[in-house]
Amino acid sequence: MGLAAGLALYLARRSRRHPARPARLALVMVILVGIYVASLLGPPPPSVTAIGVGDIVLLLAMGALGAWADRAAIPAELAPATHAAR
Repeated sequence: MGLAAGLALYLARRSRRHPARPARLALVMVILVGIYVASLLGPPPPSVTAIGVGDIVLLLAMGALGAWADRAAIPAELAPATHAAR
């Protein structure tokens, strides 16, 4: 429920300069939901060290993926599509 509320808030607050990119956002959501399901259905971690290392790697990877998915639009992406003359 919290993930859906956060997603709705994120989409509601998008601007022209920072448009929501559906494919990138979908990729981030699939990964987050996949990690959640894996944490529920997977075996327990082998050690506390494995939890710590896994969390650090996952946080760095998700931070980089989130930055990529939320980057500002470049001027070429903001320009209106021009239709070629016949």
